[in-house]
Amino acid sequence: MEQLFNDINLTKRLVLFDIQATSSLDIIQKMSNKMLENELVTKDFKSAIIEREKNFPTGLQLEKIGVAIPHTDAKFVIKQSICIAKLKSPINFKMMGDNKSDIPVKLIFMLAIKDPDKQLSFLRSLMAAFQNTEGIENIVSANSRSEIIKEFKQILL
Repeated sequence: MEQLFNDINLTKRLVLFDIQATSSLDIIQKMSNKMLENELVTKDFKSAIIEREKNFPTGLQLEKIGVAIPHTDAKFVIKQSICIAKLKSPINFKMMGDNKSDIPVKLIFMLAIKDPDKQLSFLRSLMAAFQNTEGIENIVSANSRSEIIKEFKQILL
């Protein structure tokens, strides 16, 4: 996993810390805009990720909190990146594999992976990392963008 992660851009400017959002659409737009501002994705990334989330939701209920991992096709990616949002208050995302159930989500990991083969590997590794309950709790309780990045890297090792 560490090798996969080395090729992915994650900096403080890609961490939205204690941000307020009104809906899953609102936070997806904010995160997509952040990636576009940093020239990491194409102008069509936002609409593609919104459309994909409608058809294939990414909300996951972990042991103690809900997370979401919105992502879309590699053709909308300029530079491989992850944007992380830690929300002030949870918002509902539809549950992965079930377009009906809502999951209150506190952490969002938006993926922009350029290589389709790596995207599947990265998603699998991320799902495994989410089993680290203590690590996820450390991300939720982090007090800065730097701390969120540090804790995220820890769960990936």
